[in-house]
Amino acid sequence: YAMPTKFQAWYLLEGRRLPHIGICNMGDWIITIPGSSNSMVKLNKKTGEVKLFLPELWKDSEKQRNGYHPQKWQNKSFFKQVDKKRLLVQRNWDCALIDMDIDTEEYKIVIPMLSEKTYSDMIEGQDGFEKGNNIPVFSCRESKIFSVDKFLDNLTNEKLENLKERQLKTINEMTVNTDGTCGEKIYELVKS
Repeated sequence: YAMPTKFQAWYLLEGRRLPHIGICNMGDWIITIPGSSNSMVKLNKKTGEVKLFLPELWKDSEKQRNGYHPQKWQNKSFFKQVDKKRLLVQRNWDCALIDMDIDTEEYKIVIPMLSEKTYSDMIEGQDGFEKGNNIPVFSCRESKIFSVDKFLDNLTNEKLENLKERQLKTINEMTVNTDGTCGEKIYELVKS
């Protein structure tokens, strides 16, 4: 199927395109979830009709805003098919959760908010450094909460004093045989 004429995709920083990050089978429809593109796409399985789906939700999604860079992080951070007519999608740049009806094309946007106290309690004593979920690294991922300015402030005001110890502890937990015993263990395994 050809994409609608107003459908646009852009290259990610790694030099590849990922226009759709997900596909949902929604009864009579196939719905695509945008990765590096300007809209969801709605495809009618019976007639073959293809059109942009709720493009207003992704207007100007290729632009950088609120510290969010779409060529790095794509458009969505979460999607979940509720049933054959309802879909939940969370946008990256504003964290808005969109509850949409596929048949009526009606939607409701919910933007999560924290009180100042809850936000302060949440980040108190935190510097943003942690072990990665899918890759073995210990780092601080820049975000709205842990900005470059906050990192530089922590660094220049010596608020990262135990960072090296935490990093070494985490790396030791993620790796094995840092004591140089890999060859001995392989030999014992092969020998048995």
